[in-house]
Amino acid sequence: MRKEKKQELLAILLAKLGVFFASCDGEYNPREKNFIQNFVFTLLNNQIITDEAREIIEEIENKHYSIDDIIQDSQQFSQNLDEEEREPCLLAIESYIENLIEADDVIHPAETENFNLWKRAVLNK
Repeated sequence: MRKEKKQELLAILLAKLGVFFASCDGEYNPREKNFIQNFVFTLLNNQIITDEAREIIEEIENKHYSIDDIIQDSQQFSQNLDEEEREPCLLAIESYIENLIEADDVIHPAETENFNLWKRAVLNK
């Protein structure tokens, strides 16, 4: 798979993860939403994603995802990575989720529970 395609798939996955974790506590905090929007803006400015990917990401913001959806998408993305890039990429995604969860200065038990489910299923932690 081309590097550019992997980058776009990663950006789409991160948007889904962002929306899921930002809202899994029942409140989509403006700071969490801002965190996701700044992330997408940075990707666009650095020409990492295309306008088409940006449109997909913008649509994601209005959707609802379950932890099962997020785990499945993460596992599928992981399978598209080369062996040497898999671990560093997944650790970066883990860090992204941690930063997102902490963006509103409140770590809700639902966020912790879902993050642990994701780590067990995707990172085998």
